[in-house]
Amino acid sequence: FPTVQVNSVNAKIGEQAILKCNVEDLTNFKITSLKWTQEIFGHQIEGHVPNENQLIFNNTSWRDTGNWTCTIMVKNDQATEVIKGSGILSASGAPIVDHLENVIEAEESESKIVKCFIYSYSQEINVKWCHNNHLKEGVILSISNRQATVVNETVQLPGYITQLELKNIKEKDFGKYTLYVRNKEGESNATFILRNAATANNVLTIGITCGVIVLILVTLIICCFWYFSIRKISSVTERKEYSRFFISSCSTKTSSLENHWNNKVLRLSILIFYALHGYFAGMKKR
Repeated sequence: FPTVQVNSVNAKIGEQAILKCNVEDLTNFKITSLKWTQEIFGHQIEGHVPNENQLIFNNTSWRDTGNWTCTIMVKNDQATEVIKGSGILSASGAPIVDHLENVIEAEESESKIVKCFIYSYSQEINVKWCHNNHLKEGVILSISNRQATVVNETVQLPGYITQLELKNIKEKDFGKYTLYVRNKEGESNATFILRNAATANNVLTIGITCGVIVLILVTLIICCFWYFSIRKISSVTERKEYSRFFISSCSTKTSSLENHWNNKVLRLSILIFYALHGYFAGMKKR
């Protein structure tokens, strides 16, 4: 039966990489299907020959790396057979820092553990944490191989986990933290802000309160505008003396309209009062 050979490639991050699936001893056999699979991250590309016996990565990333398998189905007049070959795509480049939150909230006297994944194909890496541009003291820093389980089998990935433990957080601990990771090909960094949760809640409360007050003021201004518009209509109408009957009729209608709007303003004011009372009562319970 034919055999399959797949080349292994080491490429730089961001550059092109090509895996080729070469079939040997294909005499009297015909290829009916070809499939590429990536065992760890679950990538799968299927196609048919000819011209699809190579897998091209135009912008190689760490997600593309790992063990790739080329599975080919061949047949002749007597039998059909499935043959496989595997190759490894590895990559090199500056470290990649992943899964670090931009903002982390905590309260004073609380403890926090911040974890961050690092991907580097260079085994020699240097990791350090800084707080407000100063090297953080008292940090527990651990670097370990990252593991993943694939079909009940544990495999090693070319990655690390760095962990920053903050115990008994105090006011001086809040601020900007930066993680620096360096290998022989370059340096990468990531930043997060440790924010006081109590202060953040107070700011949110003040913002909501200001928004409610602004909304009430706008509503009152609109009501006043409507009210004085009605008064203006009443004043203009009273100055028009075409006939005593017409004046009497207009005055009655205007007075009725004015009373209608006065009632609306009064009801709206009562509604706003009870809304404010309920809002601030709820804030006190917090």
